[in-house]
Amino acid sequence: FFFQAEDGIRDKLVTGVQTCALPISLADVQPLFVADGQFLAGCAQLCRVPLQTAADQKLSHAVILRMRHNVAVYDEYGIADGFHDVNGQWHATSDRTRQLLRDAMGTPSAGPHLWFVDEGDSPSLLGPCHLVLEDGTDIGVVHALPSHLPIGYHTITPAEGGPDTLVVVSPRTCPPPPHGWGVAAQVYSLWRPDGWGVGDLRDVERLGQLVASAGGVAMLLSPLHAPAPSMPQEPSPYYPSSRRWLNPLLIPLDGTPSQHGFSVPDAPGALIDRNVAWAAKRARLSQLFRQQVGDPVWRGWARSQGSDLWRFASWCALADRYGHNWREWPSEYRHPDSPAVADLPLHDQEFADRCEFHAWLQWMAHTAVQRTAASAGVRLIGDLAVGCRPDGADGWLYQDLMALGMGIGAPPDPFNEAGQDWGLPPFVPWRLRAARYAPFIGMVRAALQGMGGLRIDHVMGLFRQFWVPAGGGPSNGGPSHG
Repeated sequence: FFFQAEDGIRDKLVTGVQTCALPISLADVQPLFVADGQFLAGCAQLCRVPLQTAADQKLSHAVILRMRHNVAVYDEYGIADGFHDVNGQWHATSDRTRQLLRDAMGTPSAGPHLWFVDEGDSPSLLGPCHLVLEDGTDIGVVHALPSHLPIGYHTITPAEGGPDTLVVVSPRTCPPPPHGWGVAAQVYSLWRPDGWGVGDLRDVERLGQLVASAGGVAMLLSPLHAPAPSMPQEPSPYYPSSRRWLNPLLIPLDGTPSQHGFSVPDAPGALIDRNVAWAAKRARLSQLFRQQVGDPVWRGWARSQGSDLWRFASWCALADRYGHNWREWPSEYRHPDSPAVADLPLHDQEFADRCEFHAWLQWMAHTAVQRTAASAGVRLIGDLAVGCRPDGADGWLYQDLMALGMGIGAPPDPFNEAGQDWGLPPFVPWRLRAARYAPFIGMVRAALQGMGGLRIDHVMGLFRQFWVPAGGGPSNGGPSHG
């Protein structure tokens, strides 16, 4: 599938009908990867060696990439010596830029052992190991990985002692895409006569049904990521506070604003006022929350999300009180692991209630996505933004894993001669690996909830990024390997 999202006029439900290519085989696109073929084959071979041996510590991204290029392109931090621009001109990474990037990353340390296994394989182990599944199920001691291991992230520990290895069981192939055409929609731009001033998931459902009735099979949506709950509301879904959680503004409500005592401009073709829309919708949602606060269904779901949901809800409650920029909060609340953050709901009932409200909002948004996916009549395709804003929830939650003094961007080129700095802080590769990629895994899983596919914005960022030092400008940036 190939879709191109585009903006549209709010009184038009369909914001752009696109064609899509039929699936093609890897052999059809293999010429595109000729330069990387040997490298990928080597990596595939390496990934199937149980990473419990001393030899594993001698391999790094830098070593593998030098095997690929046959020159010392990346240093031990994963920072490139330079890059070729679109005209083939070489731009060397300056010593100053390299040092700034190194300072932002910190000194890399050896991360956990990772072992990638195809679903259904049953490779032998170097010795007996204790196997625990991702859901906590204890399989006991095994001498080979069971062929029925579910897709996911499991842990083996040598029975005679030694470091854990994270076993990543991946599907052999992606699910086949539907054959046919679809549409792309910026959700906020959709409109209906009984709307609340901004497009929401009920509009997605109605558009999907119209597309299905016309023979369409899929619909690509703009990102559903969460902005800060405070004012002013962030207009761009590509500059979210969190990529892990959903935007409550997308929750559909019964009735019109006027029926519930609110005034929200909703003329077709009018500009969207998110601040007015969110104020009204939040007030109505607060009324509903008071009616459902004791419902065991949503509380059971919230418990199933573990500490991740409560930490996000805590950030939202703090943002309600102090504003969205956590770097300007009282110092005792600027880190999620602060004792002051943990103690606050114990002696501040208003704060505790707000945390529960924000957790409930996520339950409402989650169920709305599931309901929309089930009734839209087409497969929905989600969109994962390339990053998050540095002063938002993810920046607060993952501050120890990110290079907050850097922004992802692009070097100067004919498209933008000044280059680009998107203001989105990157994850530090070795720190993300040390966290066993848990934040990224959570983001992808969340973005796929109810979806038949996922578009990853600037997907090459999974492999290499262009880092721009804060205040330095894109011309002083440098490429980094993920």
